[in-house]
Amino acid sequence: QLLYSLKNLRGINVVAFSPNGKILASGSSDNIIKFWDVEIGKLISELVGHTGNINTIAFRSDGKVLVSGSSDQTIKLWSVETSQLIKTITGHSDWVRSVTCLGKKTIISGSADQTIKIWNMATGAVINTLTGHSKDVNSLAISAYDLTIVSGSSDNTVKIWRCK
Repeated sequence: QLLYSLKNLRGINVVAFSPNGKILASGSSDNIIKFWDVEIGKLISELVGHTGNINTIAFRSDGKVLVSGSSDQTIKLWSVETSQLIKTITGHSDWVRSVTCLGKKTIISGSADQTIKIWNMATGAVINTLTGHSKDVNSLAISAYDLTIVSGSSDNTVKIWRCK
């Protein structure tokens, strides 16, 4: 059964639940991320800072940080508690299509620049760049158990990577 229908001015591109299931984050084509209270279906806050479509969002495993990726080629880290921008990370040369977090210290991103980048969350420094796709990297999944990354691309391939 439908619980709520949450309205936005522009198309919603991505949604994600916080680890505790109490907050829903949505990212849209109006360049804004919104935090929603899941229990009552009410807007909590808006995160403004990207200058392009929000393509991807992911909560850190502890739920304290939201990571977003945009067509403005940046990754942003936001405080869930204060809704404030913590850090902007740059390094991709095209749209950021997918982000995921590994624990509390690492971000993995996939981009239309055909690369996957592994970042130190605290410093924003690139730890490693994985190349091998010939088109946009649209989707990422990671196994925290054995540090295996899976990437899906517009080049019609799924690639499996082992990080050390």
